[in-house]
Amino acid sequence: MNLTKKRWMVLIASCLINLCIGALYAWSVFASPMAEYLSSVTHSTITTSSLAIVFSIANTVGPITMIGGGKLVRSIGPRWVITIGGVCFGLGMIVSGFAQSVGMEIMDIANYLSKSASLIESCEHKQSAWKPGKVNLIKYTNLNLVSQLTKQSRYSYGSVRYTKSFKEWNKDYTKPYFHVGANATLLDGEIKSSISARIWKNKKFDPRIVLNAETSLALLSSTVNARIGNSKVYANARATGQVGVAYATCKAAFSRKEQSFEAGVGVAALRGETRCVLNILGAKVTLTAQGSVGSAEANFSYHFSSREWEIGSKLGFIAGLGFKINVSY
Repeated sequence: MNLTKKRWMVLIASCLINLCIGALYAWSVFASPMAEYLSSVTHSTITTSSLAIVFSIANTVGPITMIGGGKLVRSIGPRWVITIGGVCFGLGMIVSGFAQSVGMEIMDIANYLSKSASLIESCEHKQSAWKPGKVNLIKYTNLNLVSQLTKQSRYSYGSVRYTKSFKEWNKDYTKPYFHVGANATLLDGEIKSSISARIWKNKKFDPRIVLNAETSLALLSSTVNARIGNSKVYANARATGQVGVAYATCKAAFSRKEQSFEAGVGVAALRGETRCVLNILGAKVTLTAQGSVGSAEANFSYHFSSREWEIGSKLGFIAGLGFKINVSY
């Protein structure tokens, strides 16, 4: 083979290699639908910002392999280095295709980093039991414009959450496969709202909109979390309590065939909730119990569909207790 043909083959091979390397920069195309899918799988809000750690790790690993690859090129030549890199790239893609619990792994990493940061912060501020409170504002939107323009049955949604507290106290204890955490806040306030809407259903025009709004203010709030096990088999318990709390909730849903509206307000001297979860290889049992003492509550509901309508209200005083069980597999 003459040198002219050989250098053209080298040029073509180099272009193909750069195209493979450029696959990393297609992350922005896949990030939004991946966040939407993982949110539906884990039943929690996962944003593209939450997934940015994947792109960050990939860009961090890149320069490290470049340094080692440069030394290998001098030792064994570029042909073997390119071959080894291609095999590793292909195996990585294949192994990623067999992943079944990506959402859980991401949540585990996020929880680990969050707990590590909280542990370091608590060690740095041991001299102060109560710390100044925080103000948090979290906004999230996902318009799904492509889905709406192509008549897919997907929702566009947005949410806003604002929290503020006067003083905070945190304590964590972590061991392998075991974690206990507790926190308390003085003058704890929260406002959150969300909206979701769709235009199409089964390629037909069938709009539906769902609105949610909640607000609460408590003189003292506390939360205790405990978890034992790993990502496959674990038990988790969470208990929350509030002293001197006032709250209000509202939910509305509107579509062509039905309309519903629920609203409630209440005050309580003591209010609490306990949630226990047992997960064994994907089979999950959740028990939730709620109670209040010295409370006064009022609820109103309205529901209308094509062939029926319902209206109701509820008043409660002094004390209340309720529970529910959920099983999923």
